[in-house]
Amino acid sequence: LTLAVAHVDHGIVATSAAVAAQVREMAARYGVPVQMRSLGLGPGTSETKARRERYRVLRGLQVESRARYLVTAHHADDQIETVLLRLLKGSGVAGLAGIPWVAPRGLVRPLLPFRRGELAAWVEGADLPVFQDPTNADLKGERAWIRHELLPRLRERFGDRVDQRLLRLVDHAARERRAWSAVLRSLPDLALRVEGGAASLAREPLRRYPDDLAQVLLRGLALEVGCVVGPTRGARLLRFARQASSGRVAQLGEHWVAELVFDRLRLLRRCRSAVLPS
Repeated sequence: LTLAVAHVDHGIVATSAAVAAQVREMAARYGVPVQMRSLGLGPGTSETKARRERYRVLRGLQVESRARYLVTAHHADDQIETVLLRLLKGSGVAGLAGIPWVAPRGLVRPLLPFRRGELAAWVEGADLPVFQDPTNADLKGERAWIRHELLPRLRERFGDRVDQRLLRLVDHAARERRAWSAVLRSLPDLALRVEGGAASLAREPLRRYPDDLAQVLLRGLALEVGCVVGPTRGARLLRFARQASSGRVAQLGEHWVAELVFDRLRLLRRCRSAVLPS
């Protein structure tokens, strides 16, 4: 593999420019090319918006550099916090599968098997520079509150095995997701197609299937292209697929759309250009 570093300066904390300089220096130390982008989002930016903008830019850099893979450093503790947050928000099974190891368009997360403490020890041993993001300690953020308040209380009550139980829940939910993906492919009347960043199926069978089965199949269709559709949006999507006429488009959030093209329902992502100036 030929490696390159991509860094997004969100412009949320005052020290972000210094962090970008650290990244540039470390990339030079290892002889790895680096691409930098600055966003200037401001200190009041939510976790959700920062994540959405970060991935928008990273995907743009991936396209610009013609990179096959986009690799992020999510680890097992990120997974635990994610599934607990989604559990508290009433997520469906797809959401409880947490952060996928492999996602569409070459997104991979090779550090998911490792705990935060393991990685911190490795970084210390390798004498790498470290930046502690102050927003990670701000309890106004949902994830920070789960990390510093809720999880310690759960561990106090149930022991450290609560972490393994949450990771086991992720594994169970991921198996469910894979099973429904297999069902999509095993029903020939659905005529599943996944191509060019879009997934589609024949809409007529959705009129014959029971509501619960049809909704699960639609959520599975969305996952084929990396879109997570929960129960509420799944019900709305099913009504659209069954009742709307060809040529209609439904917004699914975060630039995901569903469109009806004659006898097929198609899901894809439409967004503005992802490449920003330096």
